[in-house]
Amino acid sequence: MMKLALLLIGVLTPSILDGQPPAPAQVRLIKDLKPKEIVYRDGSRTKPVVITNKKAAGKYFAKEELAKLLKTVDLKEQVVFIFAWRGSGQDRMDYTIMKSLPIQVEFEYQPGRTRDLRPHTKVYAINHQVKWKGKPVREAAKPPEPK
Repeated sequence: MMKLALLLIGVLTPSILDGQPPAPAQVRLIKDLKPKEIVYRDGSRTKPVVITNKKAAGKYFAKEELAKLLKTVDLKEQVVFIFAWRGSGQDRMDYTIMKSLPIQVEFEYQPGRTRDLRPHTKVYAINHQVKWKGKPVREAAKPPEPK
């Protein structure tokens, strides 16, 4: 049992054993932020609003929300992406970090199957050096063309 515990410690903490700090997160979802309504006009599920400075952030966040954002994000090191759309309550957005250099992240939109219309926003902090692209998994179902 003791050998197993030592083995797990060695496997789980290689950066500590090498004397290097753990790598910072390249992409981070920021929860509990509510942007202003204007974000639905300027962004979408495939084209995010990109915020690189405090002035731009002030356009999309109220004073209290802006303070929360600036506590969690360093705009000198990171960029803020806001995806905003209205769609099914089951709509989902996720991301995948590619194992390549330069580091790349791909955002994936998964439309829901229900017909209820709900607002969605996803706010991400992304390191400056990360490349990104968006990819809808499938387009929302369109009604059939009349014959």
